Amino acid sequence: MNTRACIGSVARSTLAKSATLSGLNDAMVERLGPHFEWITINPGQVIIREGDPSEFLLLVVDGNFEITKSGKISQQLLGYARPGSIIGEMGIFTSEPRCATCRATTASKVGLLTRERIQHLQTQDLELYLELVVFLGAYIARRLAQVSKMVGTLKQQNEIAALAATRILDIAMAA
Repeated sequence: MNTRACIGSVARSTLAKSATLSGLNDAMVERLGPHFEWITINPGQVIIREGDPSEFLLLVVDGNFEITKSGKISQQLLGYARPGSIIGEMGIFTSEPRCATCRATTASKVGLLTRERIQHLQTQDLELYLELVVFLGAYIARRLAQVSKMVGTLKQQNEIAALAATRILDIAMAA
């Protein structure tokens, strides 16, 4: 078996196992596989750095990543990316610089899909391109819904903390 066929086989197998891509039909996954570059990442390696240009997205196949953002005093942990996560997808659409840093916490494997390859799909396989764009749009919408829910929870916790602080001050002033 030639190397390209072997890589294609691994790509198909990897993409087919991804729960994230379960929204794409088998034929789409098969056609999308060869457009990814499969990369092994060492623990501690930074794969996306805050402020860098957004030129690719990553599909986490194996391993874990921590996502941090620069704060006034230190790095703020925003969350984790695990197998099935897509990282950097918003920058593909907005061309904005990276808004966070992603660092591998374990040995990891990712599929890298560049903006250039996505644009190539637009001219060479419009059906696949449109399916991918719709899929990524839905993925981003789900993430936005999760963030909105988290913001609502944090707002509620903040209101509870403010109420508790007010009551504590009232008790202290009365004593």
